[in-house]
Amino acid sequence: MNKWMKKLSDNMSDDFAKRHNEEHCVRSVLTDYHFGDGSFIEVELTSMDEVKVWFYHKDPDVDRPCSNIEQYILDNLPHWDDYKDEYEEMLMEDEWQSHGFRNEADYLHYRYG
Repeated sequence: MNKWMKKLSDNMSDDFAKRHNEEHCVRSVLTDYHFGDGSFIEVELTSMDEVKVWFYHKDPDVDRPCSNIEQYILDNLPHWDDYKDEYEEMLMEDEWQSHGFRNEADYLHYRYG
């Protein structure tokens, strides 16, 4: 996975967590990645693993598809459940750390015996 795809995935993960904190029933997440030259893409991932990609070129008169980039995103963007699992792991880690435990195993032992 190249650098911009990693950043796009990280943005998606951050936006997923933000949306989930704001509303508990999240069905889609929209994020973007700016290439630094005035062009950017927006990517929407739904809970049904549907991916939509929009391209915005720095020249508004240019309206060409970027099928290679779109296919690369489709092939490399993690699935909805991956983001959901990552978010739930983050919540669990926050929970045991906020109670002063060294690790998850200690917290689970304390909580469940």
